[in-house]
Amino acid sequence: MIYDLIIIGGGLVGSALGRIMASNGRSVLILERTTEFQDRIRGEVLMPWGVAEAKKLGLHSLLLESCATEVAGWSKYTNTGKLINCRDLATSSASGNAAMGFYHPAMQEVLLLAAGSAGATIKRGAKAIGICDTIDSDVIDGNTTVRIAVREAEGECVYEGRLVVGADGRHSNVRKWAGFTVDFDDNTMHFSGLLLEGLDLEQTSAHFIIDSARGQMSSSFPIGNNLFRTYFAQNVSESSPTLSGAKRVPDFLAACAGAGMPADWYLNAVSKGPLATFESAPNWVEHPSRGNVTLIGDAAATSDPIWGCGMSLGLRDARVLAEQLLASDDWVAAGHKYADRHDAYFGAIHRIEYWMTDLFLSLGDEANSRRNNAMKHIMKDASRMPDLVGLGPESPSDEYARARFYGEVDH
Repeated sequence: MIYDLIIIGGGLVGSALGRIMASNGRSVLILERTTEFQDRIRGEVLMPWGVAEAKKLGLHSLLLESCATEVAGWSKYTNTGKLINCRDLATSSASGNAAMGFYHPAMQEVLLLAAGSAGATIKRGAKAIGICDTIDSDVIDGNTTVRIAVREAEGECVYEGRLVVGADGRHSNVRKWAGFTVDFDDNTMHFSGLLLEGLDLEQTSAHFIIDSARGQMSSSFPIGNNLFRTYFAQNVSESSPTLSGAKRVPDFLAACAGAGMPADWYLNAVSKGPLATFESAPNWVEHPSRGNVTLIGDAAATSDPIWGCGMSLGLRDARVLAEQLLASDDWVAAGHKYADRHDAYFGAIHRIEYWMTDLFLSLGDEANSRRNNAMKHIMKDASRMPDLVGLGPESPSDEYARARFYGEVDH
């Protein structure tokens, strides 16, 4: 059998794409290397604009009825733990949506099962090990196919498809096999995450603190059942990547408290998952489509996890690629149209996240001067602040928007 679509990676983005394509009558094969999804400290919040993407993909009700919880508020605190404000997301976001939180492995299981129910063929414990064909975007046309070598429990086999989609994460093998070039930002932040139960926090709101003077940030996102995914980020000049492992949980909680989260929030907290620290630098592929191989989600581009846009971006990838594929029989051309659009909206997110990290988490005299100047203007006019939460890539990100944010113009 020659499949229309072979998707490598059965997580959020791969399953979302597989489900909608199978629902529209295309033959889909999803290869997922794991037999059970594990807690790997991945993102667990969809921004309001990401929830809008979930609705367009037909996933919103499915998630809420199975594994997700609505996050109605966005609470910001001073670095002494005093509440500044709680934004009502549904009334203040252009899409009219609240945010959404969920336990990542549970979400993955729900969506992979949904893709199978829609007609996609699911193979678990199936590890893709290489592309059997030369990928050359100058000679491939819409009538060619590509073959994928796969290692399964029974041995090695080959599957063939019109289009191969790499949805295999930030360390994607598909992009390596297909010859994509990956760009990287310099890493400026370390980012730690831990799942906690029993925090003394409102479960219908996300909670967010920045201590710019120390280059620190801490956040907690409710995912239902009195569970919060809690993060701590710190400028690399003031931290090390060793805040990992069960023995370091007290140090992690102390770091969150040091960033401004009141210690009494954690009095009854219990660790419910692994603790690990990562570099937060984005990596990306310019124009993530070559011939009949296309990249989506973190395989195409990873945004800075500090700002929480990764899953929302991934769902936009799935929706935009699906729309292009369903509108044309020339899937090579459709892949290029998707890639052009991807570059535009990822580029916007990338720029804004860079500004946010630079302005709020950089250290030193020059950084302090930039920050003080910007905040003087933002306090008078909050519209100068980019709205990653509500608008995402639709938040203005041109040079004028940057100059307004930094307080370099008076209007």
